[in-house]
Amino acid sequence: MKVINGIVLEDNRILLFKKNKIWILPGGKIEEGETPYECLSREIKEELSGTSINKFICLDYYKKFSGIFPHSNMPIDVQTYFVKLKSPLGNASAEISDRKYVPYNNNLNLSSLTKNILNDLHSYGII
Repeated sequence: MKVINGIVLEDNRILLFKKNKIWILPGGKIEEGETPYECLSREIKEELSGTSINKFICLDYYKKFSGIFPHSNMPIDVQTYFVKLKSPLGNASAEISDRKYVPYNNNLNLSSLTKNILNDLHSYGII
């Protein structure tokens, strides 16, 4: 399964979503014919009540990660992109129980893939 995740940074913190008691990066499965921008735009708009991303200041490719999707235990490849929001954070939708910016050092129940991505960002001094 091919997944696109957005890395949204603010004040040395990263935006995470809580889904089924596990914290993950925003994003989702890329649909047939979608670009990474279209996928992230659609997912963030759905998950955060209309929140939009900035098409002109987003999608700087970061890195590809492989791991296990936390909600189905399926293997996935995740392409990560730096994203800037164009609008304020909307409220979490029905599929997301919470959303917030968190520092690198946090006590949240992160998926193993999210932990790997945060550790990688931290090792390069990004967060």
